[in-house]
Amino acid sequence: MMSLRAENKQRPVNMALLDFPHKKRKAQFRQAPISEIDKFNRNVGQIRILLNKLSEGNYDVIEEKLLKDFEYTPSLLYELMKIIFMKSTTEHSFLEIYVRLCVALFNKFKDKENVEMNFRKLLLTRCEKQFYKMLKVETEERTRRTSVDEGRAVSNEHQGEFNKQMLHVFDQSEIKYRLKEQMFGNMHLIVELYKHGQIKSNIITMCIDDMFVEINSQNVEILCQMLNKLANFQVSQPHHFNHPKQIDLDWIENTLARLFKERDNTALSSRIRFGIQDLIDSYNQVWKKEIIRAKQEAYSHKAKQDAAKAHEPKGRSRKSSKVMEESKAGYM
Repeated sequence: MMSLRAENKQRPVNMALLDFPHKKRKAQFRQAPISEIDKFNRNVGQIRILLNKLSEGNYDVIEEKLLKDFEYTPSLLYELMKIIFMKSTTEHSFLEIYVRLCVALFNKFKDKENVEMNFRKLLLTRCEKQFYKMLKVETEERTRRTSVDEGRAVSNEHQGEFNKQMLHVFDQSEIKYRLKEQMFGNMHLIVELYKHGQIKSNIITMCIDDMFVEINSQNVEILCQMLNKLANFQVSQPHHFNHPKQIDLDWIENTLARLFKERDNTALSSRIRFGIQDLIDSYNQVWKKEIIRAKQEAYSHKAKQDAAKAHEPKGRSRKSSKVMEESKAGYM
């Protein structure tokens, strides 16, 4: 039997660290404390992975992990809002799922004193900035369209909306198209949040009034899409009329009438005018009948209430008769 060499008789107890130096390096790396920046970046990466896996089938599992597996700080919650906003405004087929997730986050993070930990405030502020940026960009692009170099400068202004990898993959025309899709998706997100009762109707009416200030192809196209959703939703809801602080069927009808006037506007492209014509057809075939029926029901209900009030006895009220009885008892 061969014996060990003299220089190898004194071997360390842990042979693995001696025979495999890379394992020693891995052990040292695992034992090293993780910095706050690395921990933050790791959490952001895990959140991105979870949101990329989000679907209708695993929604409950992903929602539970997002709500319970992370210790949210203002910075991490802001990053979560940015990721959800980007995905909900660009992935239109998953918009309903992202809105459900937003509702859950609204209920989880609703600190009224600390705005940085109020997910509703963070998301609505981002939607508002995106909306006014949309109006501003449309005006600037129209004024700068004569110069090609200036047109490129407009595209470069919004590179911050995308990460550096996307800027290297897509050209300027693709980035411009994706920015436009995000602007349209922002308005769809606002409407869906309203349909779920998460924002007030005055936000919707304010956005629509601002877009009516300047009639152009982009604003009219967004108006067509928003009013189509709002009309279909409002017709399916209990009918109310003459409520100045909420969207009702009267408001829907009046706003559609304002948009229908642009059907023959030659400054708009033929595609946009055909979109208005589609709304007119939907109004004549579906919405108009439902609005007339709802108005008839409202008027008949009001007539019954007026008739019931007319048949009430016109004597003294209970309060006045009680006061008279008490006064008579006092004199007696």
